[in-house]
Amino acid sequence: MDDAQFEIGRNVAERIAGRWGLNHDQIDVLLGNDIEKISYVLGIYKALRIIYPTEERANAWPAKPNRAFGGRSALDLMLEGDLARVRRYLDGQCFDVPEEMESAAQAVRALRDDER
Repeated sequence: MDDAQFEIGRNVAERIAGRWGLNHDQIDVLLGNDIEKISYVLGIYKALRIIYPTEERANAWPAKPNRAFGGRSALDLMLEGDLARVRRYLDGQCFDVPEEMESAAQAVRALRDDER
């Protein structure tokens, strides 16, 4: 990935984070200068758009308390750097896979991909 592609990805992720209600400083904490974090944000956004029928509902979800996260919001976890947990949870919701089974589900999907 070249610098221009990285900047495009970061700009899109910044806009998404802004829609989630984050300010500039929080966006910097969320994304840093890390392509992996940017990728997680894009994947989280995609999963939310699959789950929720409107962009308004999808953008509201990250700030809401969630029982799966001990009453904390997904944004709380993401700002602490635990984007992977949020992504796994949402992937499980998209595909009806319990979070604790996600690693097994990933292994099965990888095996299927290898067979193609």
